Amino acid sequence: PAGRKAHRAFFAAAARTNRDRTADLFQKNTREAPAALSKGCCPLIFSRYRGAIVRKNRRVKKRLTIVVIGGLALEVDGKPVRTQSRKAEVLLACMALAGNGRMSRQKASELLWSDSSEEAGRASLRQAVMSIKRALNASGFSGFSPGRDQLELDLGDVDIDAADLLAGVRSGKLPDLGLLHRFRYADSLMGGLDALDEGFAAWARMQRQI
Repeated sequence: PAGRKAHRAFFAAAARTNRDRTADLFQKNTREAPAALSKGCCPLIFSRYRGAIVRKNRRVKKRLTIVVIGGLALEVDGKPVRTQSRKAEVLLACMALAGNGRMSRQKASELLWSDSSEEAGRASLRQAVMSIKRALNASGFSGFSPGRDQLELDLGDVDIDAADLLAGVRSGKLPDLGLLHRFRYADSLMGGLDALDEGFAAWARMQRQI
């Protein structure tokens, strides 16, 4: 019967691989589980692997998407993320474009609060960091780590359209760089935001030339 086959499949998977892979198998076959149980199979299978599935799902990290071409927008798993200030969102995008996802607090302060005193700039940065952390925590994204001297963004959990665009060009899936320059895609990098701060405007002009 189908129920016994399901039992054997699950036990065989448990014997040859680890718990997570067994949970994957069971999750792919969740539609079969109710039918198997209804035919008199021991519910031990369901109870045994349900916990592994729940734990595995809890460990699935949500992804942050940053759109910088033509403006700026943040999303986590397709849902918009908004902070209390535009500068906070720009800071997150700058970190993503930095290459390693890291930025010192001093650099961040100089980038977005260049016309403020050092003390005022650091205070504004603290507020921006708190705004970012609250917004990302509320969305379920855990890849932002503000330290005492340095801010870090886990780029392994981040998608950024500018990087995807260049990757597409290099792989041949998108037009070449000459054509992209012709349509001035680079000029639209975080377009309309230069007025936020002269320090950021200078940084953005440099990025648009890369």
